[in-house]
Amino acid sequence: MLLTVIALNVGLYVLMAYRLDHLSFTARELLAWGGDLGALSLHGQPWRLLSATYLHASLTHIAGNMILLGIIGSYVEPRIGRLRVLAAYTACGLAASLLSAWGHPQVVGVGASGAVAGLLGVVVMFYSSGRHPEISGSWVAQTVGINALYSFAPSVDWLAHLGGFGAGLACGGVLLAWPPPEQPS
Repeated sequence: MLLTVIALNVGLYVLMAYRLDHLSFTARELLAWGGDLGALSLHGQPWRLLSATYLHASLTHIAGNMILLGIIGSYVEPRIGRLRVLAAYTACGLAASLLSAWGHPQVVGVGASGAVAGLLGVVVMFYSSGRHPEISGSWVAQTVGINALYSFAPSVDWLAHLGGFGAGLACGGVLLAWPPPEQPS
């Protein structure tokens, strides 16, 4: 499922680049394709909270997010299964978009980074539980630190990262309480 989520993100970016005939998109263009704008998302167009998690503003934006999604998702998907990783990605992406829309109601927000931060939150919970000794504590600490620092870079929506990460911690707690059934060997 992780590859499907990556393919959807990349496919939408390629479609936008083809239709708009350029690789970086304006706020107006992103809004027209379903970007998250609190003034709209919180007032009659809630679908934007989800669609925005599959839109990206530039080639470097999507490349960075998809690389991180691949890395962090590869820690999560084998532990929770394909459908649960999709559910966690979606829940974390919605939480990220919602906090962003509420905190920056006049700014168009797009990108998968809030959902990716959420999957990182799931990894943190799994590591913290002690039930997953195969997860490296130094990797978790480095990845959380880098993500936290990057969250405050110019044009990065720290509220989306915070909302996604918080939702990921909650999803991780739920997933620990209700682990997926054992897969037959």
